[in-house]
Amino acid sequence: MNILASLLLSALAAAAHASEPRSIVAFGRDVTLEAGQSAKEVVVIGGSAKVLGSVRDSVVVVGGDLVLDGPVGRDAVVVLGSSRLEPAARVGGDAVAVGGTLEIDPAAEVRGDRQEVSFAARFGQVGNAFGWLQHWAADGLFKLRLIPHDAPWAWAVGALLVLGYVLVGAAAAGPVGAAAHVLEAQPATAFLAGLLIACLAGPMSLLLLVSVFGIVFVPFLAGAGLAAAVLGKAAVFQLAGTRLGLSGWRAVLAGGALALPLLAVPVVALPLWLLVTAWGLGAAALASVELVRRETAPSEAPMTVAAQTAEPAAPAAPAPDALGLPRASFGLRLGATAIDVVAVGVIALITPVLTFGVFAWAAYQVALWTWKGTTFGGIVLGIRGVRVDGKPMDLTVAAVRHLASWFSAFPAFLGFFWAGWDPEGRTWHDKIAGTVVVRVPKTESLV
Repeated sequence: MNILASLLLSALAAAAHASEPRSIVAFGRDVTLEAGQSAKEVVVIGGSAKVLGSVRDSVVVVGGDLVLDGPVGRDAVVVLGSSRLEPAARVGGDAVAVGGTLEIDPAAEVRGDRQEVSFAARFGQVGNAFGWLQHWAADGLFKLRLIPHDAPWAWAVGALLVLGYVLVGAAAAGPVGAAAHVLEAQPATAFLAGLLIACLAGPMSLLLLVSVFGIVFVPFLAGAGLAAAVLGKAAVFQLAGTRLGLSGWRAVLAGGALALPLLAVPVVALPLWLLVTAWGLGAAALASVELVRRETAPSEAPMTVAAQTAEPAAPAAPAPDALGLPRASFGLRLGATAIDVVAVGVIALITPVLTFGVFAWAAYQVALWTWKGTTFGGIVLGIRGVRVDGKPMDLTVAAVRHLASWFSAFPAFLGFFWAGWDPEGRTWHDKIAGTVVVRVPKTESLV
């Protein structure tokens, strides 16, 4: 009997669950709820809704219009669209239209507030000019594309942007070419560097604003970021154009012409544009760093006649090759990091002006990497970091490596665990900064 009772209760629960109205959620398409049908709630993004049946909770439409001719238990909200309530409409909460008009038949019932926030109502004829924004949001942004196929103004703007990239490719042929070379030679590194810059742009700007004295640097950083993004995008177009046998600004023009139609493809366009932007941004940044290194590298002194006729000096003893040393294992690196966390905590406890946090961790790592190429944990376990060319880390490399370590930590520390299966034992921030961690022979002191 107990088994039969349990089965009966289960059947009744399943029947009750099946009788509950469903929720309707749509993205990028129109929805119609016919008369006699019911739904728990209706949410439409990037499309319009026609509700003739009953909705238990709310109706929300973003980037489209709403026609309501049935009962709604709570609110009827439309953003960047218009709302029309027919005679049979019954709204238990508020009726709201933002960026459009709200039309309510005299026979319709709205128990809550009636709110219409339209551009035309607030700004007159100027507000009517914002109709393009509603169209772009509904048929472009909410469909994950930048150019609605039926918007001539969007195609014109896209063509003007391509022309701008062509002018940049002609006026700054050297930097654009250098960035295109980086894209071709180091595509993965350029992409990771671009993502790192994009992720850190907001936090770094916030830190500068909070520090007060750093406010003056924010406009310069914003300008540099915009310039790098434009140069990088031109480099991406140039690289695509070179596949057609073109070069220079002609390659930029061909690449931009190929990319423009892709911006009208739903779902694909916006993610592709973001990925290409990050890729180009990273390439431009890496090309700029390489240019600075070349200009700041000490040049060889000119050889004099006396030096040419003098006896050749004895060859100097070769410097030890740090890259010939064995790579530090993931276990050693993890142990060194644990020791470093304890060390920074102890330093914070005994130093009144220092607290354990992001700034303390950054100062600790950058300072010791620049000074010794390693940290306290590295000294204890006998490991240190060097550049891939065998030279010790300088301040710039140490700062880039630390900033990149946050990017390695962001996706559940995947960038750190990468050293466990990488052939060179390198993390993501090692690859971005161009460094490698090696084991130091016991005969060599790190102190």
